[in-house]
Amino acid sequence: MCFQITKRMIQIGIIDAFPIIRIGLTILLKEAYKDAEILAASNLDSFLSEHRNIRARAVIIGICENAKEDKLLMIRQFRNECPQVPLMIYDHQFQPELVPSYFMSGVTGYVLKHQNENQMLTCLNRILKGEHYLSPELTSNFVQRIVENDKNPTRHQRRLTPYEFEIAVRLCRGQSSPFIAEKLGRKPTSISSARKTIFRKLNIHSIVDLRKAINLDPEQA
Repeated sequence: MCFQITKRMIQIGIIDAFPIIRIGLTILLKEAYKDAEILAASNLDSFLSEHRNIRARAVIIGICENAKEDKLLMIRQFRNECPQVPLMIYDHQFQPELVPSYFMSGVTGYVLKHQNENQMLTCLNRILKGEHYLSPELTSNFVQRIVENDKNPTRHQRRLTPYEFEIAVRLCRGQSSPFIAEKLGRKPTSISSARKTIFRKLNIHSIVDLRKAINLDPEQA
């Protein structure tokens, strides 16, 4: 498969900690883009230092399994230095909880290292055209996880602060606002205010709804 989209030489950056991956991607990209110059580096700082004066058409950042750096911080740092350059994440495994944050931080394409090489080339070709790309397989997986999470009542627990969740549990146990206030060393008005916040966050209107929302076992209540 060849994606020769321009007669001019284009520069494509590769940032990955593993030399074997950088070499493999370089070979693949040179076969796909006949006039491409590959700019490879082991980390973002090295890439920005070594290729600061070269305007890459796109950059691929490989995410390692045991990466110590903050991935989102690295993406934001890249975006600050190269605001107009399309950025692809080449991840070791699908991380659906991070995908929205990746794209919001400036990522334009996302694929996995174990996927077919054509997926990576398709992604690169799309982001070079100014589009965003998430492979059909990952899109389907991502949507399925959203649907499953939406069916899981325990997701509501994550909307509450620890303080609010404790109050919610006590309310489910039939404790009154004055009683909860005494136990927690708060004013009754503070507990009443927290109760309103809990009901608003969970979009509920009764204690029965609250028990269902936080998935509290009847024996616990």
